[in-house]
Amino acid sequence: MSNVKQLGLAYMQYAQDYDEWFPGFLNGNTNILRLPWYTVIQPYVKNTQCYICPSTKFYNTPNRSSTSSSAGSDYWGYSMATIQRPAEKFMIADGAGESSSHTAVVSLTCMVNGEYSVGACRGHLWPAHNDMANVAFCDGHAKIMPVNSETCGTTTSGYNTYWLGTAP
Repeated sequence: MSNVKQLGLAYMQYAQDYDEWFPGFLNGNTNILRLPWYTVIQPYVKNTQCYICPSTKFYNTPNRSSTSSSAGSDYWGYSMATIQRPAEKFMIADGAGESSSHTAVVSLTCMVNGEYSVGACRGHLWPAHNDMANVAFCDGHAKIMPVNSETCGTTTSGYNTYWLGTAP
């Protein structure tokens, strides 16, 4: 929980310094340097061990639906003002791997809604702690949440409540 909370605070500090804009999970475009979220918040974290859940060795990952907007293959951060009900929106959580290898490499990039299944791409909310996941929300608070179809965003109400940053 402490690691997720620290990353959430780093996101909030970054936003404070950049006119209330969250970092996108991948900043830049194909013509310039692209910096991943964990690089741009590093000055606020100063400890790379915060990125990894000690229980699973998977990376804690940002929710790309609440923190980033897509422009082609680039994902710029959202303005905090555009996020509807920030106390309900997942910002960073225990996320896990991609494909059948369960590697943490892709989960470091971003987390998408949906229940994890073998062959799934990107990171998903991961039941690392007795079918629960540590989550930091877009208002800065953190708590443990059950991992189920609602919190994974596989239902319309769950997606709109926890994942989608702007109003549906």
